[in-house]
Amino acid sequence: MVMAQYRHSDTTDADREAEIRWELRAIEDGARKAREQMDSKSLSETTPGRRLMKQAVVPLVSHIEKAQQEAADYLIDKKIGRKPAWCVPMVTIEPDKLAVIVVTTIFNSTPKEFTPHYPIARIALGIHHATYTQVDYDQWEQEQRELRKETGQVTDLDNYLRHTKRIDKSSFDRFTWKIKRARMEKWPYEIGIHFGVKCVDLLVAANPNWFEVRTNRTRNARHETQLMLSQECRDLLVDLMEQEELRKPRMLPMIQPPKPWRKTQ
Repeated sequence: MVMAQYRHSDTTDADREAEIRWELRAIEDGARKAREQMDSKSLSETTPGRRLMKQAVVPLVSHIEKAQQEAADYLIDKKIGRKPAWCVPMVTIEPDKLAVIVVTTIFNSTPKEFTPHYPIARIALGIHHATYTQVDYDQWEQEQRELRKETGQVTDLDNYLRHTKRIDKSSFDRFTWKIKRARMEKWPYEIGIHFGVKCVDLLVAANPNWFEVRTNRTRNARHETQLMLSQECRDLLVDLMEQEELRKPRMLPMIQPPKPWRKTQ
């Protein structure tokens, strides 16, 4: 009742200044909470990370399609002698799935301490393992769907999808072990490394302004080939994070009455 009789003209400069400070505090509280949430997740699980990933994936798909055609030509032409080691894994998965795997693997990885650099060997192995798991899952899913179509019974796939909250590599590995399923034969280590490195090369070719490969000197005086995020990519990521922080202010009641609504043409 008191608020209903309170007129906007009754507020003083001090009141308005207090309201401004109150709302700025709400923005700062929201930004701090958003920052804490982002710090507790991998980059691929944050909204800024997903937005950046989406931009990187789009041009990568076309480069993967070209690499798959090149791999198919190598595998079909029997006159060619030694074929690149990355050929077989490259043709076993859809281009869009592989593009997501490549970018997600990088954004899930931990860079070298205090740098935006990622060791190529670690990235390549991560891409190799994630792609193998995806291909293995796709084959198993197809087998399970055919089995359900033939028998009409509940399959292991139905149980997995029904009882698993998060469908990812870890949950699939645990379920596969639980049902004692024989997985497809793993790709040899050398092939996996070559395949992973080829995927990184495709990523750099598709996004030359964001990524580059360079041999850097490490803290123990050794040299290591690393994938690096460019300054442009880092600036964009910081900008997206700041936008995310400002998008979620803490919602609190005003401490001063709002200015009355007026009709406008």
